[in-house]
Amino acid sequence: AEGKQLQEQAGMKARVLQTQADNLLLNASREAARIVDTANQRAEEIAGEALAAARNAAGLEKTILALRNTINGYGDQYL
Repeated sequence: AEGKQLQEQAGMKARVLQTQADNLLLNASREAARIVDTANQRAEEIAGEALAAARNAAGLEKTILALRNTINGYGDQYL
């Protein structure tokens, strides 16, 4: 009788621990998904900023080239 009672208590304790472990795993999975989503969103923002910077750099290069051409065309007049 006492052995059966101990066995039942151990079984209940095991079920409680399994439920707790399942809940921890579920919460960890949700948190991991949230972290990945946030990282992906930030990566997209950074990629957009990098693209804008590249476009700006290309525009500045064209401006510099135009200024050089202007200076070369007019000699030292602008210096």
